[in-house]
Amino acid sequence: MPRFKDLDSLSYQKNNQGGKLHVALKAKTELSTTPQLFVVDWLIDGRTGTFDVFNNGELHKPLKSSNVTFDESQLLDAYSLLRKWLQPR
Repeated sequence: MPRFKDLDSLSYQKNNQGGKLHVALKAKTELSTTPQLFVVDWLIDGRTGTFDVFNNGELHKPLKSSNVTFDESQLLDAYSLLRKWLQPR
């Protein structure tokens, strides 16, 4: 089952839990940027890394093995989901 943790949310502010988790994630991944996406135990990285593995099909297998349902017949460039002013990167 997919889980999402917003480390900057109010629920993680008590005792600086979010900050401590950011430090732990940085120690584990050597990345200081967020978001960081993990599928099973695979660190995909952030938004652009996720878009890249979605576009090249690498994301499909771990999603299937995690019983995440999606329509594989939908052909979409994930970068097209960005706001239009962000796309020219």
